[in-house]
Parts: sequence; C-alpha cells; structure tokens
Amino acid sequence: MTTRHDRECVMITVADAHAGPDSIYSGDKDEWLIALTQTRDSGLIDKSNWAVAQDRLGELDDWAIQRSGHWAVGWVESLIVLSDSDAHREAISIQDDLDAYPLLDEEHHSGLEWECVADTIQDALRSWDFIDGLDAAHDELMTIAADSGEYGEDYYPDKQDVFFAVVHVMRANNERLQKRNARHEIFKRAQLRFTWGE
Repeated sequence: MTTRHDRECVMITVADAHAGPDSIYSGDKDEWLIALTQTRDSGLIDKSNWAVAQDRLGELDDWAIQRSGHWAVGWVESLIVLSDSDAHREAISIQDDLDAYPLLDEEHHSGLEWECVADTIQDALRSWDFIDGLDAAHDELMTIAADSGEYGEDYYPDKQDVFFAVVHVMRANNERLQKRNARHEIFKRAQLRFTWGE
C-alpha cells in the first residue's frame, strides 16, 4: 500500500511536468505540485473526482488550476498545490482516498451519469424533432432510461435503446390520441344529434 510519504514523493512539480523537449512552462508556480489532472477526453470518473476534489479544497489557500494545451488530448487541466500547505495535506488525503476507492463521491458520480443519460435523450429528441409531441414525452423517456439501467461503458444509453424508448412513448401517445379522438367523435355526434333534434 502507498504511504502518505510515498504520496508526497509521487506528486511532481509543474516544472518537472513541463521539462520535456516539446513542452514549456512560463508561469510563476513552477515549484507547485500537481495533485490531480483531467483532459478533454477524461471519462465520468475523472470528471467527478475533479469536481469533488475542488469542493474538498474549497476555501483553502495555496491551490490553483493550471491549464495547458496538449497535442494529443487537446488540453490538460492540473490541480496544483503549494508544498507543505493545508491544500497540499488535503491533496494527499484526496489521493489516499483514491488509492482506497476510485470514486471520491459516488452520489456526485451518479448525478453525472444521469446528466449524460438526459443529454443523450435530449439529443435524440432534437434529431427526431419532426415527430410531434416528443418534448412532452421527455419525462417518460427519462423514466424508461432510468428503469432500464443498462448503459454502455461511458454511461450513455445506446442510440438503439433511446430509439426503442421513443417508439414506446410514441405508441403510448398514439393510443392516448386515438382514445381522445374517439371521445371527441362521440361528443361531436352527440352534439349533432342534439342540434338536429331541435
């Protein structure tokens, strides 16, 4: 198991991270330590841990987010801390927690998963905007997605699953529409009889 002392040794300085031949750092925090990173291509676990780590550092002094471009991943954000500060000690605690379990906060991560499902459904609804009434079906689609509970590795429901959910909602809406039209037709006939009867 990694000890707290090992953790302090694992964190590298910003200057060391930019020491390669194709990298340069021109800021004033070159001796600060990198506690956590995320990239443009980070998955939900990394995004969740990134947000929770910032919350945990919260009001402490001596931490910052360093942003830089990268040829392979577009951009990199590094959560950096000043050595021997309260923020550094909290960063060590965060890394210890990540050694014990890959998520800093399961509830936060679950919330991100749900947002991804909602975004996928919204995208599907936008791509099928020629179908009337799908905006009204959003809540029903969200319920279907939540009940299925089967998502891909990236926690987005498959497009096929969303399609089947939309078809299910369309059928249910069509049945409601047919019943409403039948009631309306009965009402119209009754109204005609009443009018003709006078």
